[in-house]
Amino acid sequence: WLHSGEFARAAEHLKIATELAPHSWENHFDLAQAHARLDQWSQADDAFAAAAKLQPQREEIRLAWGEMLLRQGEVDRALAQLRVAEELAPASITIQLALIEALTAGREHDVALRRAEQLVAKQPESYEAQLCLGQLHAQSGRWEKAAACFETAVSMQPDAAEAHYQLGLARVQLGEY
Repeated sequence: WLHSGEFARAAEHLKIATELAPHSWENHFDLAQAHARLDQWSQADDAFAAAAKLQPQREEIRLAWGEMLLRQGEVDRALAQLRVAEELAPASITIQLALIEALTAGREHDVALRRAEQLVAKQPESYEAQLCLGQLHAQSGRWEKAAACFETAVSMQPDAAEAHYQLGLARVQLGEY
């Protein structure tokens, strides 16, 4: 049910599963995701905490928990979970991008920008990293740098509407009508 979008039914059965097998981190993790999809933040938070207590070294728990906290606007708590995820899987681009998003939300724009630049330097073939860096440059008014990132993203994924859109906005800002 969780994968078919029936989150309420999934949560109901996963709650029973956690009661029957309380030492299964997967049950708690899946329950947390079901509650999060239902915007039941408190229950999701409790289930993520239970999963993390059982398996503190699972980066997917910390990533999902951090992303949920960020959606709630709990930036400091999100950053804490995402930093643990980063320690567990430092090469994960998904974790790096989530951490950059959280840093930006926490108004740590300069730190986010440096991290995005480092990410692009390490993984220049990453469309997502190029797009992220371009957006951070755009937010800072660095339109030439933003346009360069968006051009690279377009070259990587010519059918990606988001990259074309961002490149168009950057070119307008640069006066290239």
